[in-house]
Amino acid sequence: MRLKLIGQSLWKAQLILIASLLSLQSLFAFAEEENYLKHPNRTEWQAGGFYEGTFEDGTSFQMNLPYSPPKSINRANWGPSAVGASYWYPRRFSGKTIALKIKSFSDNAFSTTVQNFDKNGNTEEEEIFEGVLSPDKTRAQGLWTLTKKKKKMSFSMKRVFAYKGVDVSLPSPEGKEYDPERPFVFSAIFPVVGAPKVDDWVRDLISECDHDLECNNSVEVVWFSKGLFSLHGSVWGYSNGMAHGNGYSAYRHYITSGVTLKPVMLNYFILIP
Repeated sequence: MRLKLIGQSLWKAQLILIASLLSLQSLFAFAEEENYLKHPNRTEWQAGGFYEGTFEDGTSFQMNLPYSPPKSINRANWGPSAVGASYWYPRRFSGKTIALKIKSFSDNAFSTTVQNFDKNGNTEEEEIFEGVLSPDKTRAQGLWTLTKKKKKMSFSMKRVFAYKGVDVSLPSPEGKEYDPERPFVFSAIFPVVGAPKVDDWVRDLISECDHDLECNNSVEVVWFSKGLFSLHGSVWGYSNGMAHGNGYSAYRHYITSGVTLKPVMLNYFILIP
């Protein structure tokens, strides 16, 4: 009798194990299906470039410059992600980039400004970059203006990395009851570095999406030199019924090790006696 009970217990345990494995298998299959970077209805485009530039006086700078998205995904209220327009001076880097506002981008001609507020709270343009990209967008020539001092300098830029955009828009059954016009949107912007381990980390981050109305992820270059390469990633999402969206950000730093990029953590930057 005791052996019979043990046999029944083992049989039940096997059934539970099989059911659990099948459940896990279905979850993994679902997760694979929900990788929107590979979705059959996705739209891909070249979303921007990370450039190294030089002013006519020899001063170097770096810039993240967004390109115009395809007209097919210019939605009224839930547009695609965009590369955050910014620039900085490597020799005088304070840890914070200088935000740029895109005034216009048409036929490879662009105009960007650095804006601030005057004493009355009105916006004013402190700097202006006006330039033209080559047909393949790998190079640029233009004129920089420091408005208050009326100083002008020509500049040139060369693209180091291109940014890729991926956009998926689908009907949203979850949001239909409250906002019938709102689609589900997955939008991602990320650099294509060309180093397998770096690109794998980038894709793992920006493919995250467990929300039913919107997932908006991005990774951007925030520092590039011969010795150090730094990325900043942002993951954000919103689901039906939430008071607000939520997300998180992450930094990833790499040092040059031979011909490869090696990831390093905070302890690499702290000297311990």
